[in-house]
Amino acid sequence: MRRATRTHRYRIALRGWLKWTPFLVMPFSVLFVETQLHVKILAKDYEISAVKRQIRACEQAIEQLEEEELKLKAMDRMAAKALELNLVEPEVNQIQVVRREAPEDSAPIARPDMALASLARPFE
Repeated sequence: MRRATRTHRYRIALRGWLKWTPFLVMPFSVLFVETQLHVKILAKDYEISAVKRQIRACEQAIEQLEEEELKLKAMDRMAAKALELNLVEPEVNQIQVVRREAPEDSAPIARPDMALASLARPFE
């Protein structure tokens, strides 16, 4: 008989806890879902900031390339202007090496060789 009363008491206690279980589970589940949402928001914010950093780096690279392009275009303009003025690069046979002999009593010359090019001068 004692066992019957003991199990009866357990059943009554279990029914009492089961009545209150939804009131305990609901706040914890809401807090759990809210925490998960905040974690996902933080993860997305991190990804967005990483992408923004990459975009800034790409924009800086583009600006540098545009500056280099402008410099190269300026060089093209100078090359075209040089052709208009009949300025050309010297050919191999136009370069002459001039050596200067040092006097015997003086110190050695730091740069004995100098190259001169005989260029066609359009203004003469």
